[in-house]
Amino acid sequence: MNITDIHCHILYGVDDGSGSLDESISMLHAAYACGIETVICTPHVYSAEDDLQKIRNVFKTVRAEADRIGIQLRQGYECNYRLMLETEAADMRAYRFEDTDMLLLEPPSGYLPDLWENRIYDLQNEGIEVIIAHPERCRDFQENISLARRMAEIGCRLQVSACDLFGGFFSAYKKTALKMINEGLISFIASDAHCVGDFRYYLKAMKRYPHIMKQTAENCADR
Repeated sequence: MNITDIHCHILYGVDDGSGSLDESISMLHAAYACGIETVICTPHVYSAEDDLQKIRNVFKTVRAEADRIGIQLRQGYECNYRLMLETEAADMRAYRFEDTDMLLLEPPSGYLPDLWENRIYDLQNEGIEVIIAHPERCRDFQENISLARRMAEIGCRLQVSACDLFGGFFSAYKKTALKMINEGLISFIASDAHCVGDFRYYLKAMKRYPHIMKQTAENCADR
């Protein structure tokens, strides 16, 4: 089973994740210690004006380090919902995970925009497979779990961030994530790591939810 982390902020200096090459290398070692074999780099992208060339240049540098450690690095992005709303669906193909049709879409922390579902259909009509990033952090999903069911029904995959599974008893993130897991709605658990310490939650998730980790590997195979 190839263990793939589909959501990771391991590229330095491009978002709120790693702040330096040294930190990126430390994160690679932490990922390797978890048994992760493939990491998809998913820096935040909020606008079509964001500097993708800078991201790609940093990716090349970090990938060289990953090769030395024994981890396969692949380019991807975490696309904010505003990017989806302002960009033609065909142009969103540029933000897919490397060598796949999968695209990681970040919903708002509050409520979904009116055109949310229509725009997802537009992406799907372009052959894009939409993965919803950490829906447990979106108030709309927290208040109405049927939205998660609806997303799965129309062909989206849902990704939970490992750290959200181990919050406090009253954590809305945790409650929503567990509801979705219990209903079989989650296709991926990802580290969503922004620093070395975040990988400890991924390791805990691997031990507690091996069936979802196996499913994550299967969903990534041959993509």
